[in-house]
This record gives sequence, structure tokens and C-alpha cells, in this order.
Amino acid sequence: MIPDRHNLKTRRELLNQIADDAARDAVRGRPAPLRARKLAVAEEMLRAREATQSHSLDPMDPRWALACAARDSLQGSVLTYENRRKLMRLAQRVGIRAFDANLIVAIVQDRARRGEPIESAVDAIGVVPRPAARAGAFVTAWIWAAAILIAVLVDVVLIGWLILQ
Repeated sequence: MIPDRHNLKTRRELLNQIADDAARDAVRGRPAPLRARKLAVAEEMLRAREATQSHSLDPMDPRWALACAARDSLQGSVLTYENRRKLMRLAQRVGIRAFDANLIVAIVQDRARRGEPIESAVDAIGVVPRPAARAGAFVTAWIWAAAILIAVLVDVVLIGWLILQ
């Protein structure tokens, strides 16, 4: 069941209803993967609905940055192959999936063909899922530092063992 705008259920209520449906499916003997797919589809629909309710994007949002880069790369409403490759590399660096990046580029190209400003695409771009948060360079540096420290300690222990024998 997809709630309409006049009868919005909370996320928890909708997921509980789907879980109840999944429990009934289990009693009826339907396979578990079907229930998992139902839950995954429901989660995706809820995320899309929540994304469309926010009518603005943060200027630092990677989706918006990609859209602006796509607008700047267009030659009229045409995007050359080289520019598309650059945009896909940018999307990969900021954590946007290839499918979502192509969708954002298509939205920007469509707006350019119609002669509309990119700001009119905020709602459409907002539907694209946010990229997953990645571990920053700071965390990565700490992991490397810890690994090097452990390696040095192991070397010291092994050298000490060799000397004492």
C-alpha cells in the first residue's frame, strides 16, 4: 500500500503493516526472499517520498554539485563523451552510484533542452538517493597510523626475541 499525500502514514506504521503482510506470507508458505524484496521496495518508496518533501538541496550536497558540474559541462543541451566520463568520475569520488549519476545528468540535460534553469530541477534531483556516508580521510589516516604502529611493535618484539636467544 502506497499512502497518498492526504492519508500519510508514518514510516513505522507502514513498515509494521508490511512486516505483518510478510508474516501472513510466511504462514501461507511464500518464500522468504519475496518478503525481503517487499521490505526493500517499501524502504525505497519511503525514502523517495521523504526526499520529495524537502524542496531544497544543500549547496554542499553531492547530488547538487554533480548537477551544477553537469550544467557547466553541457554544450547547449549536448554532453560530450569526455565530459560525461569526467562527470562519472566526479560522481564516483563523491559516492554517487553510476545509475544515480546518469539520472542526475539526464535531469539536467532535460532542463537544458526545455530552456529551464537548473533550479527547477531541485525536486527531481531530490528524489535521487543521497550517497552513503564514507569514512573520511581523517579516519583512513588513523587506520594507517595504527597499522604502522602495530607493525613496528611486532618488529621490536621479534628483534628482541632474536637478540635474547
